[in-house]
Parts: sequence; C-alpha cells; structure tokens
Amino acid sequence: LLLRPLEWLEKALYRAARRIVTVAPATQKTLASRGIPKNKLRCVPNGIDLDLFTPPPAEAVHAFRAAHAWTDETFVILYIGAHGLSQGLETILEAAALRKDRDPWRFVFVGGGARKAALESMAKERELNRVSFHPIVPRKEVPLWYAAADVCLVCLRDLPVFHTNIPSKMFEIMAAGRPMVVAAAGQARQLAETARAAMVVPPKNPTALAEALDRLADDPELRESLARNGRAYAETHCARSDRAREMIDIFKEAMAINHPEEKHA
Repeated sequence: LLLRPLEWLEKALYRAARRIVTVAPATQKTLASRGIPKNKLRCVPNGIDLDLFTPPPAEAVHAFRAAHAWTDETFVILYIGAHGLSQGLETILEAAALRKDRDPWRFVFVGGGARKAALESMAKERELNRVSFHPIVPRKEVPLWYAAADVCLVCLRDLPVFHTNIPSKMFEIMAAGRPMVVAAAGQARQLAETARAAMVVPPKNPTALAEALDRLADDPELRESLARNGRAYAETHCARSDRAREMIDIFKEAMAINHPEEKHA
C-alpha cells in the first residue's frame, strides 16, 4: 500500500522528465528494461576532486602515522566511511580475527553509522586488539587518512540492489593513489577490474579478504602498481570538472527540447 503510490510518483516523474541521469551504467540499463525510453537516459558517473585527493607530501604522511603510533613496519588496513547496514563490515572484523597473529597489522575504522556500536562490541568480544575505531573526520582530513594507509577497503553486502551501486569512496581511494581491496559485486567490482586498481574478492568472504591482504602485505610492488593504476584512471576518467561539463551538456540538450511530443519521446 505504501509502495504503490511511490512507484506511481516515480513513473510520473520519469514521464515528465526531459532527461534522466544515472550514476552507473547498470542503473541506466535497468530503467530501459522498465520501459523508459532510451533516448531520455544518460549516465554521468561520480567524479572526484583531484586536487583535494592528491597524495600529500611524504613528511605529512610520516608525521600523521607517527601521531597514531604507526611505525614504518606497521601495515595499516583502513576502512573509512559509513558503518551501516549496507556495508557488511563484520566481514572485515572476521578477516581481522583470522589474522590476529600478524603483529604488524592494524585494522583501522573511521566514520560512524547504525552498526558502529555493534562492530565495536564484536571487536571487543573477539579480543581484536589490533582493531581501532575513530570518529567521523572532516572531509579535508580524509586524504591524509588514505595516504597514511597501506591498503584501503571497500565493502558492500551481496544484495541485488547494491550491484548497480559504485561506492563514492572508490573514486577517492583511486585519486588518493592508494591500493584497495574491493569486497563487492556488480558495478563496484567492474570498476575495480577496469581500473586495475584493486584486488577484488567476493562479498561476505573473510577468508578471501584475509588472503588478499596477505598478498598485498607481502608484495609492495603490487601495492604500488594498484595505487599507480588507480590514480591514472582517476585522472583520465573521474575528474569532477569533466563530469560537470557533461552535466552542463545534458542541461543544454534538455532545454533545447520544445516540441511537446519530443519532450516526452
């Protein structure tokens, strides 16, 4: 009873729109399969501020790590972002439990959300002493957290609704020039593989995640290669200024439609 009027409103908005913009190609295909005219549909993926997320000076990174008592030998595995129902961050803690004996490793969570308290309790119950939780930080500080990490994590639960999603943090991590492990399916996995910027593992598979981290911890050259590929991809395909120009072109295109029949074509 609640969904039907919302679906009617959704369809009415689609009919009235001159152009419909999605942020992922899979969403564009889904709308087309639901009967939305293809000539209305455009895709403009998320962009990233390449200046904000450019790698900071080495001195700043070293000082940041020292402030958190991370030595040069410490292998910092970072998740930064929402701690909600969508991410399935329990998988990271389960992977941390599998690698409790890898002393240089540190699993670092930054952010907040509905599941944060439960995650903290889980870490405490399992005596995961190499796991730390930190509050939400200002956006301008996020690039320094990325730069201080050896590997960054991206997680999504394995549900159909998330197969058409690309977490915005993927663009941030690539622009920051950091290697990542992506535990997701669908569009997120496809982006990671296309950019050659990450090791990809199945969602909700702590063993596969732990093994991917093993490989990255033991292979600095692989980490450097993934980081370099990610930054190059972000510079070529993800600049927010380029995305803005694409949106302006779509606005101009939509404003040029005057004929009523063409408007609803």
